[in-house]
Amino acid sequence: MDKHKRKRLIAAISNASGIAEYALEAKIDDDDLLEIFKNLELLKTLKPANTYNRYKQGQRTGEANQKLKETQAKLQQFLDIENSEILSAGKWLLHAIRLKGDERKQELLEKNLVHKDDYNEMNLVMGETIEKLDRGNLIAQEKSIQNNFSSSEKIDNLLFQLSQIKKHIIDKHGIEEWQKIESKIIHNKQGYENN
Repeated sequence: MDKHKRKRLIAAISNASGIAEYALEAKIDDDDLLEIFKNLELLKTLKPANTYNRYKQGQRTGEANQKLKETQAKLQQFLDIENSEILSAGKWLLHAIRLKGDERKQELLEKNLVHKDDYNEMNLVMGETIEKLDRGNLIAQEKSIQNNFSSSEKIDNLLFQLSQIKKHIIDKHGIEEWQKIESKIIHNKQGYENN
């Protein structure tokens, strides 16, 4: 088939079907073009359905693009180091880890990680126990109180969560992004300790 006839057939089929000429040119050979051209009226009948299909696909693509933009915005907000809840939790965690004994307990109490009545009751029981028990029994009682008082477990849990966040960030965004976040935490920790 000569080039001009092929071009005319492709134009007619494109007009009847709504399929782009470049697609017909690339994917349909001469014999199939002739056969399709014989059924041009059938293609005209299908064109509204094809047009509607493209319209609906465009809508779905637009919705998917909008969801993608929203997800990217949320991720960007999550990774915004200056307003990050992770950074705040990291600063507090680093501060709490360096505290010892009663200071750590008080810090946990202030953050509502220990119920105030439980904390006060534990202190009362501890005081009474110190008065009544000898040194050997006192050591056993302190171990029991430590087992009941879950502050260390909560700090361990926070450390575990931090390690999971680190792993997630490294897996999704690479080690460089984590190193930036870690650098910011350390920098802000130093400022926090100086205050």
